[in-house]
Amino acid sequence: MARVVQQIKLVVNGKPSYCVYMGTKEENDADITGGKGHLVVICSGGKFEPNMLAHRDGGEFKLAAENKISKIKVREAYRVDEVPYTAIIPDIVDPDEEEQEE
Repeated sequence: MARVVQQIKLVVNGKPSYCVYMGTKEENDADITGGKGHLVVICSGGKFEPNMLAHRDGGEFKLAAENKISKIKVREAYRVDEVPYTAIIPDIVDPDEEEQEE
């Protein structure tokens, strides 16, 4: 397993938001089924609830009982545990996309 940090873009409480995935993925790019990590999500204006999270295209981001949510010591930031790498693949921010938004 390879350690990975990915910038991703999700919808949080109805607004596009950059988040970070930290965890692992299979080292062989052909096999992206393995690996788990956690998300760091910024939720401005209130307590983060699971139903506030969606993929960047607006599709449901399914969270299970194993996805523990906890407040972290960063203003308006939450941690979502046990997120599979495969769940964030469609939301990974391409470096070229970042440059276009600046």
